[in-house]
Amino acid sequence: MIIGALGGFVASALPSRVLEIIFGLLLLFITVNNIVNINKEREEAKIPFNWISIGIIGLLVGFSSGLLGVGGGIFLIAILTALLGFSMIEAIGTSSIFISLTAIGGFLSYMISGWGVSTFPYSIGYVSIINFVLIACFSVPMASLGAKMAHRVPQKKLKIIGITGTNGKTTTAFVIKDILKALGVESGLIGTVKNMVGEKSFHTELTTPDPYDMHKLFRMMVDEGIKHCVMETSSQAFHQMRLAGIHFDTGIFSNLTQDHLDYHGTIEEYKKCKKTLFMNCDKAVFNADDEASFYMAENVPCTKQFYSINNSSDFKAENVELFFDRVEYELNGKKVVFHIPGDFSVYNSLAAISGVVQLGYSTEDVIKAIFNAGSVSGRLEVLKTDTDFSVIIDYAHSPDGLEKAITAVRGFTEGRVITLFGCGGDRDKTKRPKMGKIAADLSDIVVVTTDNPRTEVPEMIIDDILEGTKESDTEIITVIDRSEAIAKAISIAKKGDTILLAGKGHETYQVIGKERVHYDEREVVFKVIG
Repeated sequence: MIIGALGGFVASALPSRVLEIIFGLLLLFITVNNIVNINKEREEAKIPFNWISIGIIGLLVGFSSGLLGVGGGIFLIAILTALLGFSMIEAIGTSSIFISLTAIGGFLSYMISGWGVSTFPYSIGYVSIINFVLIACFSVPMASLGAKMAHRVPQKKLKIIGITGTNGKTTTAFVIKDILKALGVESGLIGTVKNMVGEKSFHTELTTPDPYDMHKLFRMMVDEGIKHCVMETSSQAFHQMRLAGIHFDTGIFSNLTQDHLDYHGTIEEYKKCKKTLFMNCDKAVFNADDEASFYMAENVPCTKQFYSINNSSDFKAENVELFFDRVEYELNGKKVVFHIPGDFSVYNSLAAISGVVQLGYSTEDVIKAIFNAGSVSGRLEVLKTDTDFSVIIDYAHSPDGLEKAITAVRGFTEGRVITLFGCGGDRDKTKRPKMGKIAADLSDIVVVTTDNPRTEVPEMIIDDILEGTKESDTEIITVIDRSEAIAKAISIAKKGDTILLAGKGHETYQVIGKERVHYDEREVVFKVIG
């Protein structure tokens, strides 16, 4: 930023003709570099990643940014591709965040050096406020379009099924993908656990990725001949406009309970963000047993259908039966067998069935196809421990999710339910005592421990949880270290008991402080059992 400001002061002292020549030479360098490297794949960096080389690059790019405005970003792309071996996509992404920082220094220098030259408030120094506002009004909404165009707007060639709600998004997405595969249709998937192009898997950090990565995935799907994509859509993604310009063939709403209030502030704002999906889809299905569905379905342009267990709907489950390894029910006179246990699995399967039907497939064919739908990592995942008690891993990290998971486990447990969980640090504190109360009310034994404490003191998080257990007679055990807590739960388990490890699910890490460390509870369980 400082070097950017210096570049701005230098530019203000140079004749315009000199700046034009410098800018032209820079563009020539960029052009030649791109032509030379047009057919090259990404290679190892041609200069080492060390503080000296990176520092020199930073100084050059910062100065050019202040000297030539966005030229600094262009210069950075050239350096990253020509010298460091970055792909064009990586270079563009890296330079995008860089520009926003260095531009601040350039702006300040042009404002100061030109002070008194132009009339305030129309201009400040050499900075034209009027033109900036007008350009910003057009450029900001066009940023998402630019990301799409970088990959030739591939989503237009896909039928996109969007799923939103507090719980059930991941399971529903994977089940839809399995149903489509059973129907002979290859599909893509974008979600919390992983992204998939056909059967190829890709790591993900966000439930809904940033626009550039998302459209890159769309492009890959189209290039593979895939015509359907099922994706989880988070409330944060809608709020941050990561999904701007995406039109969905089908939208699915699962449920809405307290979550992410640390981000949205209120449940109303959280709900409003989720409704955005149904303002941008052709067809939608809603959970008629969830009160929020009627808010979601109100005054939206899509065609609407509903699914339910209790209330009347277009897809109503009847004669529901729960088993250790599956649920069974009747839908439109046809028997549905879904191999994930728990009453909430009925809702997830209904969401998946009704969503696929919106694509034009018959209900009967979809019911046949769901029989082969597989389990989902970290969603009531039963570990094969060869013990006389069961160990189940689930991602439940909200009050409603924890209640549903414990209730499901209770339904098939002959002995005691031992629930182990914690709450994430730097997140909504109000749900901690609620989750403590739920665990104490529904479990026989509760082990309270850590779950991504982040920058908070683990003991303080646990104290918040314990506030909700004070009026309960349930045995509460506190063990700060999660691995030791798991060992404790296993040591007290008896024949017929079920240990529910809640909160981590598919995650294979712990966030302690600002560091992400490897942590897979499956490994911990098998190490303890031996």
